[in-house]
Amino acid sequence: MLNHTSAFMYDGFVYSGVLIRMSSILSMNVKRLGQILKEGAEGQVGESGLRLEGASRTYWPLLSNLLISDFRHDRSYETAQDIFKKPSARFAAIDGSMDQNLLGGLAVFWAGAYAATGSITYMKDQSPAVTYDTHFVEKGHGLASCVPIYIDSIPEVEPQSAYNGSGNQAISSPFTDQSTVDNSTIANWIMLFSELYLAFTMAKTKEFQIILLDRSLSGTQSSLLHDTSKRALWKRECATLRITSDGLRLDEQDLAFSRYRTPDSDGLLPPRGDYLRHSAMFLMEQLETTISVDELADRLNIKSEPMRVEKLGRYLTRAANEGKYFLEVDGKFSLMPNLLTAWDRTQGMVEYIGQRFFASNVGNPLQITDGRESRWLTTLDLAFLCLFTLNMLIETCRLNKVLLIGITKDTTARDMITHLIPVCVERHIWDGSMEQVATTDRMLLQALSMFHHDQVQVPWATVEYDTSFQTIVGRFNDVKGDISGAVKNRIIQEQLFVKSYIQLDKAKSDDQFRSNVLFIDRLYHPSENAPTLVLKHEYGGAVEEVKPVLWQTASSKNRIQELMMVTLKAMTHESIPEIFGHNEPLYIADKIAKAQRSNASQMIKGMGHWLISHPKLRKYSFYMNTFRSRRSEIENARNRT
Repeated sequence: MLNHTSAFMYDGFVYSGVLIRMSSILSMNVKRLGQILKEGAEGQVGESGLRLEGASRTYWPLLSNLLISDFRHDRSYETAQDIFKKPSARFAAIDGSMDQNLLGGLAVFWAGAYAATGSITYMKDQSPAVTYDTHFVEKGHGLASCVPIYIDSIPEVEPQSAYNGSGNQAISSPFTDQSTVDNSTIANWIMLFSELYLAFTMAKTKEFQIILLDRSLSGTQSSLLHDTSKRALWKRECATLRITSDGLRLDEQDLAFSRYRTPDSDGLLPPRGDYLRHSAMFLMEQLETTISVDELADRLNIKSEPMRVEKLGRYLTRAANEGKYFLEVDGKFSLMPNLLTAWDRTQGMVEYIGQRFFASNVGNPLQITDGRESRWLTTLDLAFLCLFTLNMLIETCRLNKVLLIGITKDTTARDMITHLIPVCVERHIWDGSMEQVATTDRMLLQALSMFHHDQVQVPWATVEYDTSFQTIVGRFNDVKGDISGAVKNRIIQEQLFVKSYIQLDKAKSDDQFRSNVLFIDRLYHPSENAPTLVLKHEYGGAVEEVKPVLWQTASSKNRIQELMMVTLKAMTHESIPEIFGHNEPLYIADKIAKAQRSNASQMIKGMGHWLISHPKLRKYSFYMNTFRSRRSEIENARNRT
């Protein structure tokens, strides 16, 4: 505390003891805030702990039957032999990084994705052996792109951003050049595109049998479908629709056709809900001939349900009358001729722009020139490119039998507590409580593992279940069937991804000290023939069947999950604290990506210095800089001297 008691004079007035009083007031405020913080934190942590302890007791009788700890090396060895045709597999772990800088009035966005690769060899009587490829600089796999764009052009790339160039900004929080760059999502989109495109190119080579991504596969797909759902924006904001080069020309119907390009082994989607139209389109694509509604319903296995057949007929007739997707002649329907090549042209567009971003040295990768006209790709274009690349990755992994796994570290998902368990208890699939708790799946499972550490052996995993349960809830009171959709009564595609929660490690000295629970989702392969439920769902005036995948008990045979768990356990490393219970290949990929980001950042800063010192550009770059940035540079230079 300051203790100056002498009086002093200023402007004719005498001040005495002012510093003491001010210091006392500040000290009292600090003391009061500290007391509030201490008591509030103790109360919240204590209350949360008691709530989790109570929830773990409530859910233990049910969840104890859903936790799997018996993962055997000999069975995993046989599964690897069956799937990979040998007792070893090549793996690739992919992670990305990004950076964005403002050089005067020039924004520079950098993003890339890099892979840590290696081999895993399975053994009958011990843990698999994991080896990593070396000489990354010479032989490594990676993609990166850099986009320089003047600050005034950012609204053209992000038309839906808060800063739209119209000048309509909030008086309380006006945008500066730096805040415009900081709030931009351009680098995020390029990073996602690079990760998915790198995964696709590596899956296509057939060299790698296991691909790991540091993100949720189902979450990424759902987000991309949402980001591309506003059809009213397509024509206005998609620059890819204006490319007229042969083999790359796309229209709105092509985009709609390819958005849901995630068919099963028969090339179809579930003939229900929003997928019914696409299932009909994909079937007509295979047939390449006209077909009646009854014949189509028979091939989609819904002919025995008149309401679903009527719904299909309404969809086809309305679309044909509107000139979309289908042609109708004498009561029979066929796919429009241009849609027979839509998916090939969509893949060609992805490959073309992927090469521009990650392999070409000509021009700005975000700027497309077609003929004489130059256009910026928008973030909506990038969202479509990411979605189509993910669809291509799914198709390639299923074709080449690649095990595609997404690993999410700190998830806040609650679908197991709020969706899966209530639906299964209500349908008498499981016996247990449907009590709702104010926590996440991850926190509940971590607490359950800690409080019942003597009964839960590490590593463990929950039974795998369909990611469509994320949108399935109990039946609403005013509808027919067994279930309803959580949002607008919609249920996402089943038998595409399956998910589980896992815990891989614990401390040797303290059995209760365990690693974080991870959220895992992986691509489901139809050849697995997993157990499914048949649930009735009323949507669009018809009661339809939803068939999600669910391994109902810990004793259910799931060879792929066992192989995955043995693989992920072998890829942990106890001597590295940062990856305690996580994945070493993804950790290595993250370090590679961050090292490349550091190199790119230094290069971008060097470009800024070059712009300032260039004789011909110096006078322009002076006015490109804002007043704040120039003042900051001068102040920093003065402080250094």
